[in-house]
Amino acid sequence: MKRTLLFFFALLLGVSVAMADNVVPVATNRLPYKAQQALKTYWPNAAVMSAMKKTAGKNIDYKVSLEDGTVIRFDAQGNWRQIKCYTGLPDKVMPDAMRRHIKTYYDGQYPVEINKGKKKYRIQLNQGMYLEYDLKGNFLRF
Repeated sequence: MKRTLLFFFALLLGVSVAMADNVVPVATNRLPYKAQQALKTYWPNAAVMSAMKKTAGKNIDYKVSLEDGTVIRFDAQGNWRQIKCYTGLPDKVMPDAMRRHIKTYYDGQYPVEINKGKKKYRIQLNQGMYLEYDLKGNFLRF
């Protein structure tokens, strides 16, 4: 009985270690090329405070934190998936149609978070409202 319990405990421990997320710091110049270009394009003067690479099985993503509090998440190819910037997102990040819609209908508010999915964008405005757009920037819903 003791051997059986010991075997299952060792098996459980081995599986949990194998499935654990692996998060390690990474130098900015070791980020994927697209991620480096996005940082140079959208935040040319911001200093990178930290860059982390997370590996979970076959999935790899990167989390970059800037000195102004901005946090950007990139996929393995360097495409941004999420940006949080509570001082306001750079205009170039969003499609023009999306930016015009927000300016027209939500005057005085500005986007502070954007999530890019496979079929849509999800935007959070500074006053807490969430908006959804298709990938072309056409408004879908609140």
